[in-house]
Amino acid sequence: MKENSYGIKRRIEFIYLSIKSHFSVVINKDIKILEVGCGTGEYISRQLAKKGFLVKGIDLDYNSIEYAKKRNKFPNLKYQVKDLKEIDEKYDVIICSEVLEHLKDPLEMLTQINQKLSARGIVIVTIPNGYGPFEFFSLIYHLSLKRERKPNGNNQKIPDSLNSNCPHIQHFTISEIKTLFKKANFIAKFQKNRSFLCGPYIRFILNKVPFINKINLILADHLPARAVSGWMFVLIKLK
Repeated sequence: MKENSYGIKRRIEFIYLSIKSHFSVVINKDIKILEVGCGTGEYISRQLAKKGFLVKGIDLDYNSIEYAKKRNKFPNLKYQVKDLKEIDEKYDVIICSEVLEHLKDPLEMLTQINQKLSARGIVIVTIPNGYGPFEFFSLIYHLSLKRERKPNGNNQKIPDSLNSNCPHIQHFTISEIKTLFKKANFIAKFQKNRSFLCGPYIRFILNKVPFINKINLILADHLPARAVSGWMFVLIKLK
């Protein structure tokens, strides 16, 4: 997978290493993973299926799921148009990547995730900094160009979602998102910054010059959380 300014390669590496660290003595095929709001599944659930995990991706967007199904060649990977509330079984890993910022009630989503998580399980959440560089560039883009949001907003050849009408309606600070986790009976076991600069305009420079983008991602590791474009978390249930 080719890296970009949004850190899509960094994200899947974070997810994979977090799973392997937490389930160090469990083989991949025995770990059940659910990706909530999977979109086309291209950059997370599909990548995990390649590693041998038992993966299910769910999303409410019919076109995204149909796209995912057509590209799926893995017997250990299933996609469904389904609400999380309709899921009956428990999962060892639940992934909620770039989803909470789109929801009217993110606490309800996290509460549902807690109910579907096995006792030994982990939740992996990635989310943009609501007041970071990405949201700044996005605001300027929409104010100045008045363009309709495109489904392939990350400038990727394969879209991560075909739902073009799903704006960010939540804007979290680092303290606010951690408070939300606690309200859902979670605590962050580990967190990592994802990318420093990304978004409209700046992505064209960073994606065309990998060396500059590499520096961009390295900078994210050394900057305070409030200064970067997004965060990645591993959550466990509060005792």
